[in-house]
This record gives sequence, structure tokens and C-alpha cells, in this order.
Amino acid sequence: MTDNEFIFYWFLTFFIWNIYYLYIVPKRSAEFWSRRFDTKEGQKELVNIARGIIDQTVIELEETIGERLIDELETFKKSFFGSIGKNVQETKSIMKMVNPENDLLDKIGDQNPILGLIVQKLAPQIKQLGVSGVEQAPDTFKKGL
Repeated sequence: MTDNEFIFYWFLTFFIWNIYYLYIVPKRSAEFWSRRFDTKEGQKELVNIARGIIDQTVIELEETIGERLIDELETFKKSFFGSIGKNVQETKSIMKMVNPENDLLDKIGDQNPILGLIVQKLAPQIKQLGVSGVEQAPDTFKKGL
């Protein structure tokens, strides 16, 4: 046998083998399963197989949806509390600009906690004592203006 004959027979065998496994086996398999599921026992078996597939799919979907929901809630929580933190910082900076006395009291409290506590408790009374003899300036920050 020459090399060319060997290659020819090898390709012929490969071709026949592929035709058998690509066309004949799937056709016979489909015929076998269709005959098997035509009976009552086959119908019950088919229902059990389908039920198992559906149950597994539902479980996998619940897991992925649950994980996605948790991830989405975490990102929402981070963005929500991050924006609240920025808003609180901006509000504090505005309040310090409008009312510098509070910032002064905080600095006193940082340096000496006991003195800061005393000043914070006495601040409203000290404020009233200092303004009692002097007329207050008219309130310029009225609503609507």
C-alpha cells in the first residue's frame, strides 16, 4: 500500500465515520426518545425532567437576582450617604461663616474640654448679658426677602 492509498482510505474512513455520527446517530436518538416519551410512563418522566430543569433555573435566577439586588443596594447606600456627607459638610461650613461663635466655642472645647463644656452651657446667658444694654440690629434675614 502506498502513502497515497493510505491517505485516501484514511479520509474515506473519516468521512464515513463523520456521516455516521453527525447524521445517523442523532436521527436514531431522536426517534428513540420520541418513542420513549409517547408512552404514559415517558410523559411522567418528561414532566419530572422538565420540572427539575425549571426548578434549577428558578434557583439560579433567584441567586443571581438576589446578588444583583444586594449589589445595587450597596451602591445606592454608598452614593446616598456619600452625598449626605457632602451636604452636611457644606452646611457646617456655611453655618461657621454665618455664626463664627460656634466655631470659636468648638476651638475652645478642643483646647480645654472642661472649659469648652462650661462655655457651651453658659453661652446663651453670656449672649443675653452682652446684648441687654444695646439695641439689637434689625433682622435682615427675614423670610421672603
